[in-house]
Amino acid sequence: MVDATGGGAYHHPMDTTMTCARCGSVGLEEGFIDDGAYGRVAWFQGERKVGMFGTPKRSGPQRPVLAYQCPQCSHLELFTGPSDWLDEH
Repeated sequence: MVDATGGGAYHHPMDTTMTCARCGSVGLEEGFIDDGAYGRVAWFQGERKVGMFGTPKRSGPQRPVLAYQCPQCSHLELFTGPSDWLDEH
């Protein structure tokens, strides 16, 4: 992933000290969620609207979904990353 400045790997600001909300373990592991079609999952701002064929309309600001898993209890934490990452991947 690329950071918002365009260089280097993007990491959530808390990635090395993130504490699991479920069990309290420190050091969540970074990963990703794949939708099986496009290779990325995005968060879209605003209310979900459906198009003519029943598919969601993808308009407005969007951000990639970043996933972190607890190595102790497997709890999954999701965050949004910088919007420009979607343009580069």
